[in-house]
Amino acid sequence: NHLSQSSFLNSLGLKLFIFEVFNYYLGLLYISFFKGYIEGCLEDNCVYELRAQVYSQLLFSLVIDVLSIILPMIFSKIYKCYLKYL
Repeated sequence: NHLSQSSFLNSLGLKLFIFEVFNYYLGLLYISFFKGYIEGCLEDNCVYELRAQVYSQLLFSLVIDVLSIILPMIFSKIYKCYLKYL
């Protein structure tokens, strides 16, 4: 148990940071260092798979960021139109 709200929030922030970094980079670390020995890569070179993984993560992150900006704006306009016609 935490003695104060600030220590709880600091602990929560640290745990979330560690969890997200672990989840984000684990696949890249696996492809970079272990996949070649465990499963093997195309033409004994995992760079292409690593590049594809990085591109897909960046694209997915971009889509999520854009949606988190655009969707509230759209819902706000819809709500304002809804209130106007009440």
